[in-house]
Amino acid sequence: MSGPLGNGDGGGDLSTVRPISARQGSWADSSPWGNTTTTGTPTARRTTGSTHIHEEPPSLLPLLHDSNVPPLYLHAWRGAQPIRDTVSLGAVMRVLSSGGIKQASIDKIVLLVTPTSGIITKQQFYTSLVLLAHAQLHREISLQVVARAIEVGSLPIPTLSSSSASSAAVYSAPSSPTSMTSPPDYRRSTSMSSTNDDPWGTGTAGGSGAVKASGGSQLHSSMGASRPTFPPVDEDDDHGHAFGENLLGGTSLGEWALGKQQKVEVRMRDELQGLVFKHTIWFIATERGVIVERRYSDFVWLHDCLVRRYPFRLLPVLPPKQVHIPGYIAIDELFLERRRRGLERFLVALLNHPTLKHDHLVRIFHNEQSELSAWRKSNPISLEEESTSRILTSEEEMSVPSDLEERLTNLRARIIPLVEHWTRVTTTIDRIAHRRQNQAAEYERMTEALSGAVECERTGWRPVECENVEADVDKVARGLRAVAGRMRQGADEQLETTVEELKRHRELYVNMKELFTRYVHLSADTVDKLKRRVETNMKKLEVLRDAATPLAPAEFDKLSHSISTDQRSIELLLRRRSFVRWCMWQEVLWMFRSTSLLSTATRVWVTHEVARAEHLRIRWEELQEGWETVLTRSAAEEY
Repeated sequence: MSGPLGNGDGGGDLSTVRPISARQGSWADSSPWGNTTTTGTPTARRTTGSTHIHEEPPSLLPLLHDSNVPPLYLHAWRGAQPIRDTVSLGAVMRVLSSGGIKQASIDKIVLLVTPTSGIITKQQFYTSLVLLAHAQLHREISLQVVARAIEVGSLPIPTLSSSSASSAAVYSAPSSPTSMTSPPDYRRSTSMSSTNDDPWGTGTAGGSGAVKASGGSQLHSSMGASRPTFPPVDEDDDHGHAFGENLLGGTSLGEWALGKQQKVEVRMRDELQGLVFKHTIWFIATERGVIVERRYSDFVWLHDCLVRRYPFRLLPVLPPKQVHIPGYIAIDELFLERRRRGLERFLVALLNHPTLKHDHLVRIFHNEQSELSAWRKSNPISLEEESTSRILTSEEEMSVPSDLEERLTNLRARIIPLVEHWTRVTTTIDRIAHRRQNQAAEYERMTEALSGAVECERTGWRPVECENVEADVDKVARGLRAVAGRMRQGADEQLETTVEELKRHRELYVNMKELFTRYVHLSADTVDKLKRRVETNMKKLEVLRDAATPLAPAEFDKLSHSISTDQRSIELLLRRRSFVRWCMWQEVLWMFRSTSLLSTATRVWVTHEVARAEHLRIRWEELQEGWETVLTRSAAEEY
């Protein structure tokens, strides 16, 4: 481990991850609409496998005006509430979503129509409607098809649902052969899609929070200022990966893999503290060089506070508690070592979480030099839920997919089997490492026994020829000592690196399982009950107003105050409901992104195994060469 308590490589933080907009091949480099200054050829490239299709902006696109578009286009434009002949990206997203197409198709249309700006012109809006109609008919989505449709003077009419559909009924008369038949339901069913390409097993992206990237990957994106800046792939491309087609990654982990993680070092104090009930003191050292002392109860207090403040975040779990009663139960060193490593994983998870690492209590826990119990007595803390102070922006609300509940249900069904599988993996690798430690100890005991036998032989008389045998045995003892040392070093490295990383990966799913438990118990609200009560009180108020006898002011004020209070409560609860959905979506994405660390762990594992095998081979070969030298010298002396 690194830090003030040990030697090793220093850690990093998430700042090493390049922003999406800084990657090579960004779609922000060109605009087919000519409304931005470009430095190169304004082409948009779509990658499907190894085929590259370059789309030049058709020269006929400016011909899309009010005079040559169907009435539905004009009505949809007015419904988007334009300001100075422009509409927002959110309005276009709502219109496209009302068409019932897949989210991947929506994102592809947005990328084609608005590669740079978040302001949509009327020309771009009409183009998006043409592409929407083609997407509903499962046809090609490109600017060339728009140019061909304008050329022949036959623009397809898309089918819009919800409020758009009811308003568009006035313009249902077909203006082209394409509009004679109504398209079927364009939402592809779950059973028709490939579950191998979707980490949820649903086959639909849904909402505006996921964008398919090159190579069968998907990347979370919120619409607005942080729009996707990479080309989409064909929706029907089928690529299988180790974790499925992750929401944040695909064939290349470099685009979404986490950077070097911040590290924390936890060490145990030699002597126990306390008069009656003995307890262990833990030294905690961060990369900033601050060393603090904490008890296990301090860890429990921090975890309980975080659960109350961040119930819908991916909180790490603590190692189990074990009470030490003098004279009855002895805490063995193995239990303490496992607890130490578990506390390290707990703190590392907190310091690398994008939200929890900024919490005030987390910073106090790592930086306050005095005892935490004394600090708690003199400093009042607030344990209000995160949703009471965190206000979502419209872009954040739009980033949540519409089928979030379906995705969460699918993931929740897979969490328990994943925990069981990775528990077996970590248990097995832990046994392998400890078995190697035991094997190294056996070699050391064998070395001591051989050395003792040689020393015992040398204390008395024996034939001169026996000295050669003693020298050979002593050489074997020294060789076994070197082998034992290398085996113990390799086992310790495996416990420090591979075993810990695999346990960290397993705890991702354990933490998610605990998050789902809190989500089920804490996400429920009383919105429906309050709405019914408001309706009942409003009806009572109307009855009292229409009554023949005059209404008592006190009773009128009581009902009015109750209605107003309930309406405010409904507003707050609906805001909390939106925040909970957004928070769960963010934590699921963070969990999938954190799985990228497993690739680094497996590479380190293989590298260590190769180095261990190479060192052991060298030790045995050195022993073999020593034997060959002795035999050669003996043969020369006899000759």
